[in-house]
Amino acid sequence: MIGMSIQMVRRRCQEVYGATFDEVYARFADAGLVSLRRAQFNLAKKSASMAIFLGKNYLGQSDRGYTDEELTKAIEREMATLRAAHGVSREHR
Repeated sequence: MIGMSIQMVRRRCQEVYGATFDEVYARFADAGLVSLRRAQFNLAKKSASMAIFLGKNYLGQSDRGYTDEELTKAIEREMATLRAAHGVSREHR
């Protein structure tokens, strides 16, 4: 897909980050989702259907309703993801 073998990707992860591919992926995946959420909000201004597609296919969103408890937990998860992506601990809020 990107013109590199799996072995090359693994080797480059070790060389550049000093970590395995799984560790590098875990480290950067949350920041990628935060970026995708930001893009989704901007895209929604122009194309609601594309924003819905991104939400359902990449962000685990759905059309169903949520209870107050589910919403509270979802907001807490989002806030934790944002804090982690920006290197902010809970104490620094």
